[in-house]
Amino acid sequence: MMDVRRAMMALKRELDRREHLWLGLGMGLYVSRILVEGGSASHSWPVVLGAALACVALGIASLAQARRLRWHLYPLTLCYIYALYPRPHPPLALAVGLIAILGLVIANTEARGGLLIEGPVFLGSLALYVCTLAPTLLPADAGEFQLVASLLGIAHPPGYPLYTLLGKLFTFLPVGDPAYRVNLLSAVIGALTLALVSWSIRQITPVPWASLAAAVALGGATTFWAQATTAGIRGLTALFTAAILGLALAYAREQRQGYLTGLGLAFGLGIAHHGSLAFMALPVGAYLISVDRALVTHPEKLFKPLAAMVLGLAVLLYLPVRDLMGAALAPGDLTTLRGFTEHVTARGFRDDMFAFARPALLSDRLAVLKDILLMQFEAPLLLSLFVAGLLLVWRQRGVSLLVGGTLLVNGFTALTYRAPQTVEYLMPAYVCLAVLLGGGLGVLLALPAIRVAPSAVALLVAFVLYLGTAQAAARYPSFALLHRDRSARTDAEEILRAAPRQATILANWHYTSPLRYLQSVEGWRSDLTIRYVRPRGSVPLPDVWRGEIDRHIPQGPVIVTNVYAQFESSPYRFRPLGEAFLVQAEPTFDLPSGFAPLDVPLGNMVELIGYRLQEKAIGHYQPIVVLLAWRPLVPLEQDCSFFVHIVTDEGLPLAQADTRHLAGRYQPQEVLIDRYPLLLRPTVPPGNHTLIAGAYLPLADGRWERLATPTGADHVVLAPVEVQPSSVPLLTLHPRHQPFSQGMTLVGVDYDTSHADSQRLYLHWQAASQAPAVQVLVLAEDGVICEASIPGNSHESRSLSISCDIPRETSSLRLALRRTQDGELLPALGPWHLPCRKVIPLPSPQPGDRYLSLGGEMLLVGARITPGPPVFVRLEFVALQALTRDYTLSLRLRDTGGRWQVQEDGTPASGAMPTLKWIRGSRVTDVRRLSIPTGAGSAQARLELLVYDAFSLAPLPPLDERVLAEGPLIPLGELQLLQPGLRSGEK
Repeated sequence: MMDVRRAMMALKRELDRREHLWLGLGMGLYVSRILVEGGSASHSWPVVLGAALACVALGIASLAQARRLRWHLYPLTLCYIYALYPRPHPPLALAVGLIAILGLVIANTEARGGLLIEGPVFLGSLALYVCTLAPTLLPADAGEFQLVASLLGIAHPPGYPLYTLLGKLFTFLPVGDPAYRVNLLSAVIGALTLALVSWSIRQITPVPWASLAAAVALGGATTFWAQATTAGIRGLTALFTAAILGLALAYAREQRQGYLTGLGLAFGLGIAHHGSLAFMALPVGAYLISVDRALVTHPEKLFKPLAAMVLGLAVLLYLPVRDLMGAALAPGDLTTLRGFTEHVTARGFRDDMFAFARPALLSDRLAVLKDILLMQFEAPLLLSLFVAGLLLVWRQRGVSLLVGGTLLVNGFTALTYRAPQTVEYLMPAYVCLAVLLGGGLGVLLALPAIRVAPSAVALLVAFVLYLGTAQAAARYPSFALLHRDRSARTDAEEILRAAPRQATILANWHYTSPLRYLQSVEGWRSDLTIRYVRPRGSVPLPDVWRGEIDRHIPQGPVIVTNVYAQFESSPYRFRPLGEAFLVQAEPTFDLPSGFAPLDVPLGNMVELIGYRLQEKAIGHYQPIVVLLAWRPLVPLEQDCSFFVHIVTDEGLPLAQADTRHLAGRYQPQEVLIDRYPLLLRPTVPPGNHTLIAGAYLPLADGRWERLATPTGADHVVLAPVEVQPSSVPLLTLHPRHQPFSQGMTLVGVDYDTSHADSQRLYLHWQAASQAPAVQVLVLAEDGVICEASIPGNSHESRSLSISCDIPRETSSLRLALRRTQDGELLPALGPWHLPCRKVIPLPSPQPGDRYLSLGGEMLLVGARITPGPPVFVRLEFVALQALTRDYTLSLRLRDTGGRWQVQEDGTPASGAMPTLKWIRGSRVTDVRRLSIPTGAGSAQARLELLVYDAFSLAPLPPLDERVLAEGPLIPLGELQLLQPGLRSGEK
């Protein structure tokens, strides 16, 4: 044993003596790979060897100099990971490099606490949040907060007086519009919260890198970032949570009365802001008593903290004072004890508290919690949080009682609360998780076995820092996109600008707050009346809206933001007015200005008389909107549908939208206008295409017949449309990085096996500048089974996707690229971009693989069905981009014989994760249980999915021509439903 130990010590001394040599070798090989693989060209062995030798020599020389300065160099050992990796992999190369550099910095830096950590955390996060801040007005609740802050109004219960006052102070800043300034308040709150989290962790551990790692992890969490860049009240709940935890930990450490008094003030202000923070009194009180028994034996120590708490609660007096003054949105009864109490305690929501606190429901809520946490933190970071929390429980049980207790209390109350924003109600829990991460990391770094190895300590901290940094980098594009989103202001301004004088606007909540803000704060259209149409219990929404229209139409023009299918039987016409509709009680025979004239009759039944197209360029993530004007030439005796398509030169549709009109509804010669938003399929190549329109009639056998123009054509050409290239790759479930020579790189492979006839293969590519035109060949055992073309790229690097339909049960797929110009096969590139094989294997499709784009907003990636009764459905979605619309999922189970139908509509994840909270890559699971009608017996049933805008009710179309041919309903499967007690199976 002694001989082995001596040999190990001797080996270590020899490695230490020659560390500049073997570390320089690894670093040189790593750097040479980065340099050589940085371009798109292939390389020969002499070039690679020359680059490698030069980089190795430079690495050895630089590390020899660093060794003389007594630097810790062992973190550079990581360079060997990528130097020896068998294929090009830029994400791995970046991870290795960043962790090695961070480890080198940490190992050779003595970081101090205080402002050296909290200061940079505050300033750095503030800069990040300002750079990604929402630029102006926002819809729904955020717009309401911008309105009440600007006017010192009163928000919905519980009122949020502290947030309103702070927001008002920020409206005096000389930057942007008032809405932007209220958004800026959230950025400051978010940055302050991170600084307080860092300070709180330093009360647990003296290791400043641990607090920095925790702040980075929390700062890049999805919902925390979202709340730090938009007007909202959840940021303050996180701020007060961090302040309460930090002050309690500081008091336990130093027993200073000032910390206890500050804790009382933070509690008072926090509870005045949102009463849910009162639940923190349980773990905080237990922790304080455990560290200072004198708080029980000498209650006089609590006088000042209690007085400070009462002072904090005094901010609630704002509500009756401003109510008495007639503030904006004031309910008018806050000067009474009952009205004040009901508003402050949000008593109207009391039935929602602990609504899911039943054993039968808690398991489902815990499954939702898993998705919520994975939406906030990447899986490796979440695992680090869990391990760090266990370490903190092991070594510092008192601290774990405080932080873990707060986490459990907030988690339980938020999960059992029936509200569609559980992701936001868990903000205090995210703060606790960050404190657990930092505290646990500090405990780990303080262990004697770890402290003796400074390079290991440095790499451990660097790894966690990298996870947090990588998480923030992955989320940054989504928030950068939201930073450019001005749709709420643009849509509201368009409605106000086009509205007739003295009109009444009936709006859903999405539009009510921005419309009111523009009118009340910025002085837009004081002649208009804006009314929020709120749901009325069990009354169907279409009936509520129809009643409001009937009530206001005799008084003057009416504009609505919602149009329902049930309105087809009403006497009203609905003319598009931006994102809203002008209600017309009588026919109109004039074409509005701004339309390009057409005057093309179709089948002597209808006539296309004009269209309006604002943009003639379209991208893959934004729709192009076409307004089409038409008129009946004769009374319509059967239903007639109109279409607008974008087609190729060969007539193949690339995007399509249709509208159906009922027979006998319109008078001859009256002018009608339809709105068509067109969305591209994900595989549409960039280039110039054609916009066409037309009309068709349904036939008795289920087919349809297009109406012909006087020249015999079955459509009318409207205008050319340019499809712009995309620089953002389509999101893939199976990322891959396989470069080929001459600039083509395969970056992802996906399958959709849901269609009965064939399975679809999606290949995602990155084309470098000057990449040639190529043929993509998909091969199986029998040879080429699919071939697709990729045009040459003469501009900047761009992303594109292609699809191939392949026979079912096909396996052993392979891929090759052939240059179109001369038919030469392009070799795949290996390490150092050396040419290797010309045919590469592809992963095989798996049963149940789905990859269906819904409106370019989200992917349906999974549908697991357990036939019943009852029928359990588990759907999985992935967001393609940061979503700005609130979508509803509608599941419809119907007997194929037409005897019964079951329908269930709802917000994803049982209301816990609205789509407005999703960013690119967010993965959400939605589980539903559909009960079969009594007496249905054995039946063949069809399960379908519809995704639609919760406010405008516009369906989100499936961007797959195989599915879209059947309409917006997405078939999920056919089921054989049996009587209870018998076995059932899915077909």
